[in-house]
Amino acid sequence: MRLVLASLLALSLASAARAAPVPYRQAQIARLIRDLGSDSPKAREEATRALLHFGPAAVPALRAALRKGPAAETARQIKGILQTINPVFEGHSNGWHWVYADLAQGQTFQSVGTTVRHVKLRVARMNRNQPAAALVVEVRDAGLKKVYLRGHIPAADSTLEFRWHGVQLEHVADLKEGGHYYLIFHSRGAAAQACWAVNAIYKDVYPHGRASQRATEDFFFSIGFSNQRTLRVGPDGEDTPQKLPFNSGNRGGTGGGNGKLGLAGHGELPAGEVVAAPKVRPRR
Repeated sequence: MRLVLASLLALSLASAARAAPVPYRQAQIARLIRDLGSDSPKAREEATRALLHFGPAAVPALRAALRKGPAAETARQIKGILQTINPVFEGHSNGWHWVYADLAQGQTFQSVGTTVRHVKLRVARMNRNQPAAALVVEVRDAGLKKVYLRGHIPAADSTLEFRWHGVQLEHVADLKEGGHYYLIFHSRGAAAQACWAVNAIYKDVYPHGRASQRATEDFFFSIGFSNQRTLRVGPDGEDTPQKLPFNSGNRGGTGGGNGKLGLAGHGELPAGEVVAAPKVRPRR
């Protein structure tokens, strides 16, 4: 009972602090970070819960504290809190899967928010030929029948090297935080000889999702939400030595297919029912 009351008190204090002026809020966060190094297990536990409740507001101070080189146990706690608030799964690879015509690719993920604010993918051209069509990006339910988000990356934005490209969002419906979804990419108008290459890593770096074709692979993607949380799989910005797709210059895949859009590893992709977006979004 005492632990429950203490946890509620910590959360209440954190809620009050988040509503307080910024200097006071930052002072509260700094005190909580110091408490992570306390000799008292209770103080460390309460500090961890309160910092998690602060969420993204605590991230800059937590990162600054980590750079100062705290004790090993405190550093472990800080890293755990940061990973919970903003899940990052670092990876570097010049691997890829191509997207063109009726060949779609996909990646499952677990949502860390409700309203998507941005989506980024690491993509390139497979060769010097510019794709004839945009790369269409969707978020669907785990059963692939409902479309929650749709947008595109213009063909003119494609580059020879892998780069993070922002998706121009056209439709966004709310997701369920903690829910499991499919990130889908396809380009019906792109030809095999001028196709998209979506950056992938040939190992399982993201434990809460998988590439559609193989469970042991992941695509690189970043999704930001209105709660200021971001889920990222892949390198931090362009800070990676592996930018050029391996076997770059490949003339492309085969032009075969039955004309029906198919998700690699799954078969035909349903047309999908578009989920209605909220008419009025609450102010944040």
